[in-house]
Amino acid sequence: MDQKLKDLRETYRNQTSFTNHDRKQVLAKLNEPKRKEKQPMFPLKVIIPLAAALLLMFTIFASLATDDSPNTANEGEEETTTAPEGNPDVEGYVVEEEDTRILVTGSEQNENGQYPATWYSDVEEDVQLGDEVRVWHSDLAESYPSQGEADHLEVVESSEQSDMSQQEALASALRTIEDYTVKVVSNVELLSEDGFWSINIQDAGMEDQSASFSIAVDGSSVSTTYGENQSLRGAEQVQLDLSLSQLINDDYSSVNYQGFEVEEQMLTINLDNAGSIDQDALVDDIGNIVFEYDSIEAMTVNFSDQSMTVSRSEQNQDESESNSDESSSEQSESEEQTDSPPEPNIEDLLNEYHAAEDRIMETEEGESHRLAHYDSKEEIVNDLNDTLSQSHIDYLFETFIVEEDITSDASEGLYIRPTGGDTRINLGEDYQVEQPSDTTYRVTQEIDNELSGHVRVIYNISYQDDNWILENVDYEQL
Repeated sequence: MDQKLKDLRETYRNQTSFTNHDRKQVLAKLNEPKRKEKQPMFPLKVIIPLAAALLLMFTIFASLATDDSPNTANEGEEETTTAPEGNPDVEGYVVEEEDTRILVTGSEQNENGQYPATWYSDVEEDVQLGDEVRVWHSDLAESYPSQGEADHLEVVESSEQSDMSQQEALASALRTIEDYTVKVVSNVELLSEDGFWSINIQDAGMEDQSASFSIAVDGSSVSTTYGENQSLRGAEQVQLDLSLSQLINDDYSSVNYQGFEVEEQMLTINLDNAGSIDQDALVDDIGNIVFEYDSIEAMTVNFSDQSMTVSRSEQNQDESESNSDESSSEQSESEEQTDSPPEPNIEDLLNEYHAAEDRIMETEEGESHRLAHYDSKEEIVNDLNDTLSQSHIDYLFETFIVEEDITSDASEGLYIRPTGGDTRINLGEDYQVEQPSDTTYRVTQEIDNELSGHVRVIYNISYQDDNWILENVDYEQL
């Protein structure tokens, strides 16, 4: 109650005069309705939370749209990553590659006198043998070369412009060096005026062992101080590698060329084919390049799923058959008919070939290395061109005959190189005879001895100019 009502009640209790007018006022006060509390309007309770929710949703969608906008605006552009702060841990060249790992070596020795060398695994970047790279890494396994993963890798683009890139030239040089423990590229330089790439590579394990290459930018010539094996000189190896690399890159892009190995007269080429290709056609194209080198008599091409071996005689036979087919399509049936060559006595032929080689190798008495019957290579060719092919005679020249006696100061002439001699078919043991065509024979025998190891010797005989000629001798390691 308010104060006025209290006063009236107190007056009543004290028996003060209470008029009829006073009574009416009291009753009117008691009957007065109570005031209601003021309440907020109902719509505001709903509108304010709803507006807040809508504002939050709008903010989220706007943020997502902002994140996606660069991809939409720059669709097709490659993402670029920023190099870590500070200098790279290794600056050098990719000198080896195996599956998803690469070996990178630097040319500046560290405080321990070692050249930086690290195998980086799980490399996802598009890196090739011979690339110049900068690499940042964290923890590495302690070894030499060390091993680990790259935190960041960059390929350094060469500023030199030429028909053959720095990477292509360096890759061919690296592929043909097989006996270095760790390869270090000490110099790569384009001699623009001369049109050559000058390359120096050394062995990190043997500082006095190094190789230099001079490679024409058009691939026309190569020279090198790197050693030679029994079949190909170092420069020829690089030249062949460049030719094979160019063939495969130009015509068989789904194939990864991984280099070749040479042993005696056998060339082994390693390929990794990711897609479907005509393997027969590729092997035929490779053979057209390989057998331009007289010192190679057979080749094996290793694909991801199989290996194919072809000899020089088989390649020549395929070419002859192909040429014959083309020619025969232009001639009448009567013109195609020719007389078959006489059937030879194989044993007599083998004896004749062996006698011819023995006659070449026979030396004078008193001078144990000088040839007894010939003073010049021309005399040998003229005397034996009805028995041995020019390519087989060239092989004998390159392998066994020199124009000076390397064991003494004897006079000029032809001399035998002191070697273990050639491996030939033993007529006293079993041998096999095949006749692939009317004009060719193939005589084979397995031989296993300390000199040659376990090999299959193959005599390829062909009919030329009315004579059965020993075309070449192949050796297959067993």
